[in-house]
Amino acid sequence: ATTPPPSTAAPPAASPSPPPLSPPPPPPSPPPPPPATTTDRPDKVACKEQMTKALDAAKVAWRHGTWEYGKQAEWPGWPGGAVECSNRCASNTECFHWVYDCRDHICHHYGADGFEEDGDPQFGRDYCFLGDTGHYVDHMRRLSAEKKADL
Repeated sequence: ATTPPPSTAAPPAASPSPPPLSPPPPPPSPPPPPPATTTDRPDKVACKEQMTKALDAAKVAWRHGTWEYGKQAEWPGWPGGAVECSNRCASNTECFHWVYDCRDHICHHYGADGFEEDGDPQFGRDYCFLGDTGHYVDHMRRLSAEKKADL
């Protein structure tokens, strides 16, 4: 038995393998958050801190609390805040008291009538800034002088 001679022919060429698959592209990045604007209102805690600093820097006299009765006007007080609320009241000779409420960012103006409520945290009035205008001081002086004149 004879064995056939080894083949000298080249082995058949293998078909080229396909290139490796590349991984899928990564998903697109989420869009960046929109830039903060002056209309973004802070929560009541941040507002309280911001208004305290702003009023003190503007040298506006204030205390925590609210005014009851005698309301003249109210409007959205953001972005001007408590300083703008105070300034608007001071520019109106009929406005004696202003309140800026950090719970809802509303500015309130009051006339001669009514009374003050303290800044009790039980009722959230510690997030309210209350101030009086020079018109109020003048009004109280006039009343005091009239009272003395009646005696």
